[in-house]
Amino acid sequence: MPVQKQGRLVGVLYLENRRVDGVFTPDRERVLRILSAQAAISLENARLFTGQRREIAERERAQMQLAAALADVQQTARRSRGGETRTLRRDLIANVSHDLRTPLVSIRGYLEVLATKGDTLDATQRRNYLDTAVRQSERLGTLIDELFELAKLDFKGITLQREPLHLGDLASDVRQKFQLIAEGRRVALRLAVDAALPLVDADVGLIERVFDNLIGNALKYTPEGGQVDVGLAAADGVVWVSVSDNGIGIAPTDLPHVFDRFYRAAGERSQAMPGAGLGLAITKRILDLHDARIEVLSQPRGTCFRFCLAVCSRQA
Repeated sequence: MPVQKQGRLVGVLYLENRRVDGVFTPDRERVLRILSAQAAISLENARLFTGQRREIAERERAQMQLAAALADVQQTARRSRGGETRTLRRDLIANVSHDLRTPLVSIRGYLEVLATKGDTLDATQRRNYLDTAVRQSERLGTLIDELFELAKLDFKGITLQREPLHLGDLASDVRQKFQLIAEGRRVALRLAVDAALPLVDADVGLIERVFDNLIGNALKYTPEGGQVDVGLAAADGVVWVSVSDNGIGIAPTDLPHVFDRFYRAAGERSQAMPGAGLGLAITKRILDLHDARIEVLSQPRGTCFRFCLAVCSRQA
């Protein structure tokens, strides 16, 4: 008898009786079909559970790599400015410990329930538990990736790969990347670029990360039917970039701290989306490395982030 899950063959239930004729009556066949369906569910849960255990192991390895990377940064910088790096690492670990622990505890809790009580849960409960574990795993992966990135940017020996860059072209590429997300949220994502925009001298990959962070944040906090505007204009030897939205805004008391690491505001904006508070810290660190400044303006409805980069002396 085939063991199927949503029309997909996952196994075969084989029974044999050569001693008694007619042992497999219609009633018994119905029981076997029920057992076959339950076996399919159990096999699928086992497969999902194994996959989640494998992913947790991968995340734990990533945590170990993170700890090793931070230790390497500390050891390298100790020869020059060891005290500063020790303070940075201590604060980093202290602030992030809760953010790492929370998704790990959640993942472990849901998987333990599935492992011990999976057979007593209905299909909807099992799916909800697995979906929650997957979301927490994704959150953990994002946090670890951002920690790696921030640790790398804080390394004193980092070298920017500067080159002449047309910010309008880069902004257009990033806008295209977020277009489907904006359409899915029914948010208008608009780009305005001055004609004959001069080139700037910057690291393409890092500045793309800045655009990603600012546009991604704006889309997160803009309600359905709203708009996000990206503008680029040249003035006084620099190119100004602005990313503005008509979303929920930032409280005046929170504005001085939005670029602080791990800072989470207590208001509506913070509660709207989960996160560890690293995206804007990464953005500011990248711009600091470019000797550029960034500022934020916010009203009860709407926020605007602005930064500028120096015009490149080598224009095409």
